[in-house]
Amino acid sequence: KVQPGTTGLKVIMKSGLTIEGKIVTEDGKPLTSAWLMAQPVRKDGESTPRNGGNGMLEPDGSFTVAGLQPGTYKLTVQTFGPSGNRQLVLEGGDEVAAGTSGLQLTASAGATIAGTVLDRSGRAVPNAGVSAQPSKGGRGAAARTDENGLFEISGLEDGATYTVSASATDKIGSRVEGVTSGTTGLRLEMREGATASGTVLAADGSPLAGARLYLRPTGSGGLPGRSARADDRGRFTASGLEEGATYRVRAQLRKDGKSSNVELGTIEGGQTGMQLQASE
Repeated sequence: KVQPGTTGLKVIMKSGLTIEGKIVTEDGKPLTSAWLMAQPVRKDGESTPRNGGNGMLEPDGSFTVAGLQPGTYKLTVQTFGPSGNRQLVLEGGDEVAAGTSGLQLTASAGATIAGTVLDRSGRAVPNAGVSAQPSKGGRGAAARTDENGLFEISGLEDGATYTVSASATDKIGSRVEGVTSGTTGLRLEMREGATASGTVLAADGSPLAGARLYLRPTGSGGLPGRSARADDRGRFTASGLEEGATYRVRAQLRKDGKSSNVELGTIEGGQTGMQLQASE
């Protein structure tokens, strides 16, 4: 234990172990523009590392993940580019011991789930976020829709089932459970969300100009939270809300380089002209 007022304290940090290797694509070319993650794996009779590690791949596909504790790790990789991020499957990356070097891994798309995100009128919803979470728990994967509302989530386990969810800023999310990897033509239908508007005021009645507002649903129905920005007169409009649902509103303020949070009460999806004021 370190007592308050201690000075001259010396902290010695260990360098930790590394995992080193190279990743190539299925046609043998180096994988580039990718981010590698090492996640701790729990194994019987072996202490589980507290933290993982990560790092960028070099242009030749080589990588080094440093600062690892002794133990076993699962390696995952995600590429990135103009069309969005894409998770890949690493053959031989499920259980890798810290301290391993000369590792040779092959990245592939793995199993996928593909489909379309539409609104209730049948129009495509571009740039919607679509995620697939394993039904039995664990790390999922995600993608974004293109201008035609199409998506493909890669890097999934073959034969596993997933809950697939779609979200967009101004719409109510959609979710389909029990989707098996390899599914194509999945249809996710989103509906237009309600809006709520009003004015936010400080305790003295002055407008909370430029405040960032966070709206969190008060119920347990799994609705997503939303955010909005107040203008210079404290006026705001939040979209993508559930009609009639109650949301608790919190303002985040910045002054002199410091941020603070202020509770402003509640508002319902669909309400307009509301005045929310901070208490003393």
